[in-house]
Amino acid sequence: MSLSTPAPTPAIKIYVDLVSPFAYAAHHILTTSPAFASTPLTIVPLFLSGVMAATANRPPLAVPAKGRYILHDFVRACRRHRVPTHAARPVPGDFPFNTLLAMRCLVALQPMVPDEEWRRVLAALFDAAWVRHETIADPEVLAGVLRGLLGGSVAEEVMRRGAGEEAKRRLRENTEEAVKAGAFGVPWMVVTAVDGSRDVVWGLDRLPLVAEMVGVEWADSPVVHVERSGETKL
Repeated sequence: MSLSTPAPTPAIKIYVDLVSPFAYAAHHILTTSPAFASTPLTIVPLFLSGVMAATANRPPLAVPAKGRYILHDFVRACRRHRVPTHAARPVPGDFPFNTLLAMRCLVALQPMVPDEEWRRVLAALFDAAWVRHETIADPEVLAGVLRGLLGGSVAEEVMRRGAGEEAKRRLRENTEEAVKAGAFGVPWMVVTAVDGSRDVVWGLDRLPLVAEMVGVEWADSPVVHVERSGETKL
């Protein structure tokens, strides 16, 4: 009598920072698309500036032409994938904003609440930054957003812990973990495929590959019509 080997479980681990427009869009798709609903998803908060420094990478905005294209591509991708953005101006005026305290607060919150609640807060902070353009780099604004999500006493405790050494250590460890996994930017994904193999994927535009790896069918966009001017419209 032979014992069969259990089939491997496809899974996705995604590293994110609130400052990244493409991490926002990838997170939104992976957490809201029915195609990925049955695929286990692990979300790891990190500090993107730490990744950039560790890998000697340059921010896209350091090259003006590249920066303009990247932001144009973000707007185009959000339209294509129906990712919500600010109605009047998709890119926040303070971009790239400092997320160090916000990311420390996120890692501080993780052991305080159930995972489902933590994910709700992460999604709400992404929305605050990229849909409502709230200045989450400002501690008072960040505290206000957290109060609305968690209540005054819990938000106060999160802010207190976010300024503490434990949150600093854990965020640094998450960042170092991503770098060891090959990350040089976000969204960085470590994907366990249907055959049990593991590979890394970078970028929003590689989500069709991620879907293929984990064995799901994802219609990555609605049908689009390209005007003669080159502007893509739904």
